[in-house]
Amino acid sequence: MLKFYIFKIGNLSSPTIGNFLHFGDQILSINGESPNDVDGLLQMVRYSKSPIFTLKLRRLPYGRVIMITDIHSVITEDQLQINLENSVSLEILKDTFGLKLKQNTAKIEKIYDNGFFYKNGLKYDPNKVSYELENSNKIFTLKRNNQNKERLSKWVITEINGDLINYRSSAEEILARLKLNDSASIVVQPYDLIISYLR
Repeated sequence: MLKFYIFKIGNLSSPTIGNFLHFGDQILSINGESPNDVDGLLQMVRYSKSPIFTLKLRRLPYGRVIMITDIHSVITEDQLQINLENSVSLEILKDTFGLKLKQNTAKIEKIYDNGFFYKNGLKYDPNKVSYELENSNKIFTLKRNNQNKERLSKWVITEINGDLINYRSSAEEILARLKLNDSASIVVQPYDLIISYLR
């Protein structure tokens, strides 16, 4: 059976959509019925007798959620007030949050053990998280790295405090989101899974 994931959300300003659907959620059923294929899913939506749908979801099956607090205690007042250059933002993300990002993307290249992300749950190298392609329909299974030669995947930040993060976001944009509040909820998901649906 095919698996269906949410990889595009239309009207983010709608409280119903913005508060309940997340990029990467898996759709298990619509109005109590599980779709067998894409056509079946579309028919369930198009020919529903009611404009209201009941969705059963598996929340972010391949994602990890990290909660960090006391952000403002380690960022200076000047850094909070101004928009920082990208190079400066990269340094703050590395030194304070413990992240090395690929240039002009939300892809995590390295996690340092002295930063917020490591101390709040992302305690393993993103290179040691992997998953295999189950079939040609791009269905993935998350696995821990072992002695088998599996494809390795790095993490990508996909959400900060409920707001979607574009894969092509700069370090400046990501830091601006992180420093808006004294605490933050961050969602990370496997890079290869995300990028395969954005092509």
